[in-house]
Amino acid sequence: MLRNGLRAIARAGYRALGHYPVTVHGTDLKVDPYHLGFWRDLGRGTWEPSLLQFLEDGLTRDSTFLDLGAWIGPATLFAAKRCRRVFAIEPDPAAYRHLLWNLELNAIQNAMPFQVAIGEETGLRRLDARGERLGDSKSTLLPGEGSGAETEVTCLSWGDWLALAGQPRIDCMKVDIEGSEFEVLPAIRDYLASERPKLHLSLHIQSLPQEQRGRAIEAAMEALRAYANVRDERGGVLSAADAAQEARLRNCTLVFSG
Repeated sequence: MLRNGLRAIARAGYRALGHYPVTVHGTDLKVDPYHLGFWRDLGRGTWEPSLLQFLEDGLTRDSTFLDLGAWIGPATLFAAKRCRRVFAIEPDPAAYRHLLWNLELNAIQNAMPFQVAIGEETGLRRLDARGERLGDSKSTLLPGEGSGAETEVTCLSWGDWLALAGQPRIDCMKVDIEGSEFEVLPAIRDYLASERPKLHLSLHIQSLPQEQRGRAIEAAMEALRAYANVRDERGGVLSAADAAQEARLRNCTLVFSG
C-alpha cells in the first residue's frame, strides 16, 4: 500500500514537471512521464540490450539510421545523439504523439518523424492494436480479430517513402513492426541487396497463422540473402539455415551485416 502510494506521488510529480529524466548508456534524456515503468527499464538496461549495443557499435557521427517501428522513440532518441540523421516511422497515432513529445523534450533536430506505415503498396490500411488501446507497442498491419482497438492509417510503399524522404542512403536500420515485417521484407529486398544497411530485425512468427509461417520465413530469408553475416541477439554467429530455423521456432531477433 505504501509503495503504491509513493509511486502515485512520483507519477504525479513527474507529470507536473513535464518529463522524466533517464540515463541510457551514459546519455541523459528527458522523456514523457506517462511511460515511467518502461523508461525505468530502459535506464536499467533491461529493455532490448542487444538493440542498444547494436546502435552503439553500428552508428558513427556520419551515419543515417532508420527506426522502422519507432513507437515512442527510445531507439530514435538514443541514435539521434550519436549519428547525423534519423528517420523515425511510426503509424500508431497514440504512440506517434509521444514520439513527437519526446523529440521536443530533447530538442532533437536531426530526426525526421513520419506517421505512416510501410507496406507492399501505398494506400489506406487498418492498424490493429492487438489490445484494448492504441499506443502500447503492439500495433500491427496484420488483420485483427475485431476485439481490440483499431484505426485507419496511411501506408506507403517502400519506393514512395524513399522518394518522400529524399532518397536517403541508410547505413543502419531497426525493424520491429509486430509481424508486418513479413510483408515489408520482400518489398524492400532490392534495397537491402544493393545497399546492405546494418539491420537489427525482430521477427514475430507467432503473430501469423500456423499455415502461413513456413512460406513467410522463406520469403523473409530470401529477402535477406545478400547479407554475409547473421548473429542472434546474444551475438552468436548463425548460418542462414540456422537463422531460418530460429525464426520458424519462436519470435526472435536477428542482426545482419556485411
